[in-house]
Amino acid sequence: MFRLILFSFVLASSLFADADFKKQFLSKYCYDCHDSVEAEADVDFEKDFTNWNDPKTGFFWETVYYSLKDSYMPPAKKKKQPSKEERTKMLSILQEEMLSNLKPGGTTIRRLNRTEYRNTIRDIFKLDYELPESFPVDSRKYGFDNIGDGLQLSSTLMNQHFKVANEVVDELFPEIVQKEVKPKFICRPRPFMIWNSMSRITWGGAVHYQLRVEHSGYYEFVFDSTYFTTEKARLKPLEGNVIVELYAIPEDADMSGNIDALRLLDRYEFDPKDKLQIKKQYKLNKADRICFRWVNSPLTTKAGPPYESRYQKFGIDRNVLFELFEDELFQYAWDETVKNIWPNLKNLYPRMKAILDKGVIDKKPGHRKIPFRDYNVHRDFIRFFLRDEATNVGPKVNVMLKSIRGPVKQEQHDSVLKRLKAQKFLMKERNGLNDKEYADKIMSRLLGKLFRKSPSKSQVDYYTSIALRHIETGNSFKKGLALAIRSALVSPHFLYRSVKPGTLDQFALASRLSYFIWGTTPDYKLLRSAVKGELIRADVLEFQTRRMLLDSRSSYLVERFTGQWLGLDKLDFITPDERLIKDFSNNLRDDFKEETKMLFAEILKQNKPIEDFIDPDFTYLSQESVKKIYKTQHKVGVDVERVSIKRGGRIGGILTQGSVMMATANGVDTQPILRGVWLVENIFGIHLPSPPSSVPALQEKKRADNKRQSVREIVKEHTENPNCYSCHKNIDPLGFVLENFDPVGRWRDTYEDHGIKNKKNWLKVEPESTMPDGEKLNHISKLKKYLVKNIDMFSGCMSEKLMTFATGRKLNFLDKKIIRDTVKKVKKKGNGFQDLVVELVKTEAFRNK
Repeated sequence: MFRLILFSFVLASSLFADADFKKQFLSKYCYDCHDSVEAEADVDFEKDFTNWNDPKTGFFWETVYYSLKDSYMPPAKKKKQPSKEERTKMLSILQEEMLSNLKPGGTTIRRLNRTEYRNTIRDIFKLDYELPESFPVDSRKYGFDNIGDGLQLSSTLMNQHFKVANEVVDELFPEIVQKEVKPKFICRPRPFMIWNSMSRITWGGAVHYQLRVEHSGYYEFVFDSTYFTTEKARLKPLEGNVIVELYAIPEDADMSGNIDALRLLDRYEFDPKDKLQIKKQYKLNKADRICFRWVNSPLTTKAGPPYESRYQKFGIDRNVLFELFEDELFQYAWDETVKNIWPNLKNLYPRMKAILDKGVIDKKPGHRKIPFRDYNVHRDFIRFFLRDEATNVGPKVNVMLKSIRGPVKQEQHDSVLKRLKAQKFLMKERNGLNDKEYADKIMSRLLGKLFRKSPSKSQVDYYTSIALRHIETGNSFKKGLALAIRSALVSPHFLYRSVKPGTLDQFALASRLSYFIWGTTPDYKLLRSAVKGELIRADVLEFQTRRMLLDSRSSYLVERFTGQWLGLDKLDFITPDERLIKDFSNNLRDDFKEETKMLFAEILKQNKPIEDFIDPDFTYLSQESVKKIYKTQHKVGVDVERVSIKRGGRIGGILTQGSVMMATANGVDTQPILRGVWLVENIFGIHLPSPPSSVPALQEKKRADNKRQSVREIVKEHTENPNCYSCHKNIDPLGFVLENFDPVGRWRDTYEDHGIKNKKNWLKVEPESTMPDGEKLNHISKLKKYLVKNIDMFSGCMSEKLMTFATGRKLNFLDKKIIRDTVKKVKKKGNGFQDLVVELVKTEAFRNK
């Protein structure tokens, strides 16, 4: 008993001593600038910051903690500076206070953001529903658009929710009015010729432009098809059967788009020596047209959809063209004709044929072999020549459309059938139930999905009563049900989640996990675990998390998290200066995004080590990114694909990807400070105070020798002020190491200067830097090595971003401590990224509101 009293006395004495030291420290080093009179930067230590139930208290002392820890405060201009021992003790006191008084969690009541809202409606009702363009975009806080503090509910937004509720119900319960229509012939006999199967509808297919179906239903087609070729045909003869396809072209189809976007009605095969004869019924929707396609034409692209190459827009496989132009006579005829033919293309084939029939090459001086890029420029010429030759000597497929008659059986438009299918999925079978029983059954099941938990009896009764009252006034059961669903769609229980404070119940935990990984409502398997009370078990939570991460729906996490954390969603709003890169395309922009997302997805799904984010032995490239940006020797296809690389090189990892380099520049030039800040905040996780509002923009000044100032000189002048150095010591070294990457991610050793013609006089890139801990960096490979060596910095930073994204809140000091402990735990197990995500989900920080 005496020992207990003595221990309590010593502990109390220690606490009083700490309180006195803290008060004296603040009075000595902080009050002269941050009291009620001065209150610089709106910081006033004389205010009462002892109420730990107020989140502002924890964030206030956390700011003080990091300002002291990183020597931002007291500012360098102050002569009075705490000793190392004083600073260490004060940090220890602040840390102990925060860890003792803070609790994990604290997310503000959180509504579904725009993306979550759309996904939830889509998945619950099985509708391909898109929000109206007038639906507001969510604001961002702490880098993400799903943060509770930023998800306000304005009157404008609420009106949009009412509008969406009405539209969704109208989709589910379409009004069907259909008159009986007698069948009739809707087209005259018509011949078609198909000579290729290029990608575009208008090039590769025989389209019936005049036909537009007036009524949805089944129509009887009668047509035949034959194959034609001669010995004079220049292309190789067909091997095997002829393959022809019949498509329906929807009303809203892009006629210049790819043929694989159409609705395939049927596929036919027949011997080239025989005739195909068809009499068959097919479903057509109102306003449909039809299209025939010769699938295995020798004039096709061998690649899969979208068939055409980004460098060869007319779609014919380049190997076919190479074969054509290997013939020296053909090459000569082409060269002699094309240069004199424009603009009268109809004379192309007769003039080419005259030279080819003559069979003599007049080797004039200056005759040259045309490179392939010339063929790409003259793609229309090639197309017209091949069409005319196919018409005369083959090969081609002839289709004789004799008649289309109907509708022999009326049927709803496919879009209506899809909505009726969604309605049936919602209502199930009635099985003899009366209106109340049936409405109870439907609403009980639906409310469980909408509210993401088992609904109470009073909730079911409330919405059922809405339906029944509407039915009693003379409306149909479906109209009564529609009104109840409208009401449920604007309920706070649907629009908001995680309402109760403290530890999440199992349903709220299921919702948090599902919206984190899939961006939508929990599926049946996850909700079943919650209903059974199993989700609270660590093994079940881990199993569900890994299941969801390996599911294709985890593409939401990959896309949304990388888009906001790494800035990929900025790329659509950045257009590089044409003087910097003349042929930057939207395809290349898309390749950049895919490269980053595919890297992230592989590391996540295959549980690769976190170090692979920084320095992997693989990456993803496309023909265009290799050719225009990375300049490697990799042989890749048009689409982005995986390649092996050596670790420690110029490419590989998120720090060298064009997406990140482009997102951290402005399309015109780069700034070491901006890229340095991005690295500090998103990769290293170093806490920076807000910059003073009076900081001037970087400006180049004239030197005494009239030479251009180097980038390093410009930045140095900006950061010479001692008050700026405390921040820039972390920022500048990192920013300079990335200066070898230009605004679109290409490697450079000099700064391109359009005002100086002689490239030898361009300023050299100076990436040499020294980190605050003394580590010297002069190349991206050194930065990678430094980060891999200190991987916990990156792991901790990324984990904080993941947890912020997952929980929708700004993390407090205790949350971050829990995350740091989790990072160390995972590192001991091999540092797998999937393991890290799983362990984060199992923490108190994730499982508390």
